[in-house]
Amino acid sequence: MTSPPTSDPSRGIVGDRQLVAVQAFDIARLTAHAVPIVPETFIAVSGLGPKGDSNGSGKTSFLIAVSLLLADPQWRLETNGGRHASGILFRPDAAGVDQAQQASPVTHGYIVGVFAHPDDPATSPVTVWVRIATTVPYLQANWTEGLHVADAPTDHERSIQADALWRELGTRQLLSARAMAEKLYGTAPRCLTYLDTALRPPVPSLLSQQLTEMEPHDIGRSLIALSGMTPLLEEEDDLRGQALQHQISLEKAQAEHAQALLAEERVMSGVRAREAARLALQRGHEAWRRYLAASYRDAHHSDQRVAERMDEETQTAETAEALVLAAEDHVNSLGSAVELAAQKGKAHQTWSDAQQLVGELSKKVTELTTRQAVLRARRTTLLPQAQGWDGSDCTTAAAHLELRQREHAKAELQRGEAEDTVARARTHLHNVEQGRSGQAGLAIDLLSEHRIHAHGLLDQLNVEEAARPAWEPRLAPWQDAIVVEPEQEETARRLLHAVLPGAQIIASDARQEPLPEGIHSTLNVARFLGTLQERLAPSSDGLAVRDQELALTVAGGFPTALAGREARIRQARADLATAEQACTEATEAMTVATAALTLAQTQHEAAQAAEELARLDTQENDLQTKIDDLTGRATKAARDEQNLQQTWQEAVARHAAHEQLLTNAKLTLEGAGKALEERHRNLAALERQRDQVAASRWQQQWGAPLEDAVHLLDQASDQARSSRPAALRRQAEDGLRRAYEHYGVDGTPGADVSQDLRAGEEMMQSFADTDPAGLPRPHLRRRGSPAREPPCGSPGPGRGRRRARHPRPARPRAGDRRTHQRGRHQRPQPGNPPGHDRKAP
Repeated sequence: MTSPPTSDPSRGIVGDRQLVAVQAFDIARLTAHAVPIVPETFIAVSGLGPKGDSNGSGKTSFLIAVSLLLADPQWRLETNGGRHASGILFRPDAAGVDQAQQASPVTHGYIVGVFAHPDDPATSPVTVWVRIATTVPYLQANWTEGLHVADAPTDHERSIQADALWRELGTRQLLSARAMAEKLYGTAPRCLTYLDTALRPPVPSLLSQQLTEMEPHDIGRSLIALSGMTPLLEEEDDLRGQALQHQISLEKAQAEHAQALLAEERVMSGVRAREAARLALQRGHEAWRRYLAASYRDAHHSDQRVAERMDEETQTAETAEALVLAAEDHVNSLGSAVELAAQKGKAHQTWSDAQQLVGELSKKVTELTTRQAVLRARRTTLLPQAQGWDGSDCTTAAAHLELRQREHAKAELQRGEAEDTVARARTHLHNVEQGRSGQAGLAIDLLSEHRIHAHGLLDQLNVEEAARPAWEPRLAPWQDAIVVEPEQEETARRLLHAVLPGAQIIASDARQEPLPEGIHSTLNVARFLGTLQERLAPSSDGLAVRDQELALTVAGGFPTALAGREARIRQARADLATAEQACTEATEAMTVATAALTLAQTQHEAAQAAEELARLDTQENDLQTKIDDLTGRATKAARDEQNLQQTWQEAVARHAAHEQLLTNAKLTLEGAGKALEERHRNLAALERQRDQVAASRWQQQWGAPLEDAVHLLDQASDQARSSRPAALRRQAEDGLRRAYEHYGVDGTPGADVSQDLRAGEEMMQSFADTDPAGLPRPHLRRRGSPAREPPCGSPGPGRGRRRARHPRPARPRAGDRRTHQRGRHQRPQPGNPPGHDRKAP
């Protein structure tokens, strides 16, 4: 660890001066007054916020302005360029300015700070200006010696003066947001604040309420930053990193040296394994040569046998072809039956036309006969209807019928109305007898369901005969009124309000009072009747009553008594008797109208029947004439149809005989053709069998005459001579596999071997998977070339799972005899195995 510095860190341009005044321009709701900063005193920021309280008046905005002026580290000016600080500028909506004032947000503003020594502020003051904008650059700083602030008399004039003062500072000492803190105040922070604002991301600090959430190392970093020792700590971290990097480089060099030694040992092991691989490959080549010789010999013998069978099939096919030609000549000699078919078709069409004509004539005769029978049946039906005909025509009978129908409808309507009147009269009589007549009866029934006793007014009043002219006009408007007890009046009103609008409710008197003269009743309604008597005075002639206040006159002259149950019952019974008499008369009139209507209907139907019978006579005569004509034509058409049928049958017989002869000849031709096709299929099968034998291609694989193959197989040992081609092929595969195994290729999936050996292993696997009886496509030499000539860097025996890194072994020079021979004998020569050179290593 480096020792801490003995002297204080640099304090920048401001040095040990202290902040003595702050001035803001277009910053939130703050005014442009210069605010003195006095140690150990409070700064009161007062005002009315947008919501009518102190919230938003500018307290936090002033703290933000001071923290930006002193480059508080939590603003991260070195990383974001002061972008978050642009939110402190004046905005009308945030400040609560009324939209009617049409104030617009500002695009830039200033924070000015004056720094000086507290003991002697006038000696060497420094003024720092910080410009905040909504566009890049978001924050810039400038400074000058001396006092450089706005001193105009009004706040608006000071805001205008701020732009001119900023331009006067020039650009020589202009500082960016990144360099502002270190240039002005040095390496140690000048200010730490806790601000409850969304303008900057919340970060736990020594001053925030989340101090308990800070880790110990975060508290340590904050204390180191406060002491200004952060650069020394970073320098020590760099030195430690360099030492660790040197240690890693040393260990890497030692590991590479050890790997080089291992690679050298792998190269030597590969050289020792090469001879063993070449010997195994040589034995495989010899077995492969004998395999090709045996396969060619067997293919040649099989090809000879198939060729003999093909000669026999060819002769048989020639005989079958001669039979086919003879059958074709016989078919051609019979000729075509087109003319006979045309004659048969024409005869059949003529016969079909005759059949159709006979059918059409018979159908028409049947239709006419059916119509005639229908007319006769209709005549039989109409004769009884016409017996009562009075000689009038249909028009006169129809007019008479229409008149009787109207009279009958009118009588039926009158009878219905009379029956309805009787029903209403009976209902009215019943209601009167029960004291439930009219609207008053409905109200009484409804109230009785709720246990409220009510009575009809006129039902319970009896008026003397002498008092009728004076009292019946007064009582006539109250025929539907009901009388209830005083304590039940309100309940009755609520119940009848929605069910019977317009119901008349009279509250009886609390005690018994004498009724007016001429009126008798068990109801206590003296007050009601007295009021009627006072308000409705009789007219001078005694025929009406009049209410002077309402200007209302009610006429009298009722023929029967209006009040009293007995009088009302008598009147209801009289009304019922009158209605029943009218109903009886209407029923009799209905009976007379029904009889007249029935007679008119009978006369109308008789007139219609007589008129239709006259038409039927004419239609029957016309139908009989047509039937006679069609019957004659149908008889002649039937004779012609029989003759045409005989002609068609003769044409069919001639055509059928020719068709039989032609069918027999075609069957003979078909049998000969099938025999010829069978011979051709046998020849094609023998040709495919000969292609599968592939004697010529096996000869190309062998590359020498048959005598050389037989001679090579005869020279082999007894065990090798008796081996079949499949066994010889397996011997060649075994030699190739052993050669690859010497280089670590053992078939393990995912083994780490070179690309060439991997390709050779895949070729070997595909060679082993092919059909032993089929032709081999790549030669054994091409399959074994990666094992015979392993590329540089290929592993030795038993080490194929790791790729060695070693220098490339020396290869033969351009004039080396071995290289020359390999280039000259790339194609197999007769007598040599494919892929095996005469002098190949």
